[in-house]
Amino acid sequence: MLELQIFIWLYAEMKKRIVIKVGDTLGNFLILRHVGVINKNSHWFCRCICGTERVFGQPAMRKTDASCGCRRNAMTSARNLKHGHTYRNAITTEYLIWQSIKARCFNTRNKSYKNYGARGITMCKQWLDFEVFLSDMGRRPVGLEIDRIDNNGGYDPGNCRWVTAKEQTRNRRTTKKIDFRGDVLPLAEWCEKLELNYKTVFKRLSLGWTPEKALTAPKMKNQCG
Repeated sequence: MLELQIFIWLYAEMKKRIVIKVGDTLGNFLILRHVGVINKNSHWFCRCICGTERVFGQPAMRKTDASCGCRRNAMTSARNLKHGHTYRNAITTEYLIWQSIKARCFNTRNKSYKNYGARGITMCKQWLDFEVFLSDMGRRPVGLEIDRIDNNGGYDPGNCRWVTAKEQTRNRRTTKKIDFRGDVLPLAEWCEKLELNYKTVFKRLSLGWTPEKALTAPKMKNQCG
């Protein structure tokens, strides 16, 4: 009995010392960057599985069903539904994502509405039925997020896909994209393909260099990065 108690104590202590790194997934959160220590607890800027991004404390993130609040809200609205994706206190990831999309497209009080509904980004009529959305998109592959191929287009079967967090970040409308030799790709992707230093190329473009020159000129000795 004493050995069991010691094991439980050691296990609890190990959980307290979990090392969190950028890019890790903890509960329903994708870790984007470390913010700092507040009240002796590490805080991280994270992306919830529903798409919400904000700072969360490490203790709250350790819960296996932790979310930004979307899970609780989804359960409230789903109480009387019979689609089979909610059961007692459990709710599927796909349903959470569907609820979040609807909120930012149609709910004017949602903090993300200004970047979606207010810009004319909407959800196609058939996807207002969760079962149709699920049938078109399928179950979410582990580690992937929903993404719109055309950021000026809406949520519909022809414009949505499951991608990695890295791919989604690079496809944002705020991501710097470069037209080079007939292809338009994020600057970071060009740098990876051509094995160039991102900071060097970014500085060149900031100085007014053309994409052709910035991506092909040899690095000068006095050039940083």
